[in-house]
Amino acid sequence: MSRRVVVTGAGWITPLGHEIETVWQRLLAGESGIAVTTIFDATTFATTFAAEVRDFDLAAFLGDDAPEHADASRNAGFALAAARLAWDDAGLDGDGGLDRTRVGVYLGGGEGPMDFDNFCAAAVKGMQAGDGRDLNTVKWAEVAYERLSSGLELEQDPNMAAAHIARLFQV
Repeated sequence: MSRRVVVTGAGWITPLGHEIETVWQRLLAGESGIAVTTIFDATTFATTFAAEVRDFDLAAFLGDDAPEHADASRNAGFALAAARLAWDDAGLDGDGGLDRTRVGVYLGGGEGPMDFDNFCAAAVKGMQAGDGRDLNTVKWAEVAYERLSSGLELEQDPNMAAAHIARLFQV
């Protein structure tokens, strides 16, 4: 049995912008989204430029739904905003007859952001409390419990962007 899939809307969040027509024209013109890195201080790195998404505010895309996704990582936020654009572009909220049991989310994604600073702080404290060769796991756990955020730790899972999208559209 063959099944058909119809893509009815498009959305994207890119270093060239967030609107389909604007980005498309910039691509056709051969513009680059690469510029000096501003999201963190990159001056100590050999490369100080990146293809960085700028001027991104998730609330601008989600409106009243933004507070429900305040814990979304930056990459999950990009996916949410692009999905919102595609959903709106497809006009899926307009007819009211959408059978949400026939809608799904399939999204390829990598691991979310690591809580690197807090994880390293726990590791350093655990090593300092150990004998110099072994990690004192009790001390590591104490510091980790103080510093690590359960929400941020969950945002590392590759499925979180799709989970946010499914929650947003109730599919």
